[in-house]
Parts: sequence; C-alpha cells; structure tokens
Amino acid sequence: MGRKEHIKDYVLMSEADLIEAVRNSDSDAFAVVFRRYYPVIQRFVYALLKDERFSEDIAQDVFAKLWLYRERLEPESSLKNYLYVMARNAAFDTLKAKKKTITSIIAQLPDIPDDTHSPDKETAFLEINANLLRSISGMPRQRQIIFKMSRFEYKSEKEIAELLNLSVRTVEKHIQLALKQLKGTFS
Repeated sequence: MGRKEHIKDYVLMSEADLIEAVRNSDSDAFAVVFRRYYPVIQRFVYALLKDERFSEDIAQDVFAKLWLYRERLEPESSLKNYLYVMARNAAFDTLKAKKKTITSIIAQLPDIPDDTHSPDKETAFLEINANLLRSISGMPRQRQIIFKMSRFEYKSEKEIAELLNLSVRTVEKHIQLALKQLKGTFS
C-alpha cells in the first residue's frame, strides 16, 4: 500500500479513531488532523485578532501543542472544540499582552490628553498597535517566536529555552534584542 492510499484511509476515519491514532503518536493521523482543521482554526483566530501573521503563528502553535500534549486527548471528546478552545485562549492571551504593551507605551506619551475617550488617544493607540505588529513582524523568525512566547504566552526564559532546545542565554539575548528594536520603533 502506497503512502497516498495509507493517508486516504485516515481521511475516512472517524474523529474518535483519528484522536486515538494521534494519541498513539501516529504522524500520518496528525497530518490528516492538521489538514482538516488548520484552515478553520487559522480563520477563527484571524476573526479575533484581525492580523494574518499572528493568526498563522497561533494556529501553528495550537497544532504544535496538540502534538506535544497528544496523550491528553480524549477519544470521546470533540477534537474540533478542543482546538477552538486552545485557539481562543491563545488569541485572548495575545490580545491581553498586546493591550498591556500598548497601554504602557501610550502612558509614556506626554502629548496625548488623559481623557480615555479622546480621539487623539484612540488614533495613537491604533497607530502604536500597527507599528508594534509591524516591528514584531520585521524581526528574524526565531526572535519573533521567542518574543511572542515570552510576552504573549508568559513563558519564562527557561521554559522557552527547553521548548526550543536553546540555551537560556540565547533566549535572553533574543528578548533583549527584540525589546531594543521595539524601543527604537517607539522612540
């Protein structure tokens, strides 16, 4: 039986059987799950964040975590719902982190009125948000990943180093360079 026929068998499997195969570290079953659900999850995250790059990154992270924690999957539960919950939580964590970062940047701007409903402040917020996303997107890929894990997923430098198989010092350096770049963007 060729690989295509083998994959075709997985496509015809029930969700419970696919979950069981993924739980048993079957990479072909995981590939079918990825092809089936990645576009839906990516669009869902995009609807929440309105940012193509972040939505792709988060969707990829969701599937990386699915594989990493595959033994926790329950064959009788809905895989689609599980993925949606993971994606929603990751998107909300990203939104909270972006809001916190942007709010602290806005607080440092002396020429914007303190009135929270000021059109000037809202315009500044949108502009800063766009600049922040652009600046993060312009970072080297590994630095983006490390920075997002640090600031949007609240992972420690040690956790990031373990997950990415890097030294803690390398992770620290990437975060330092990312912050330096962001500071340059906003000064």
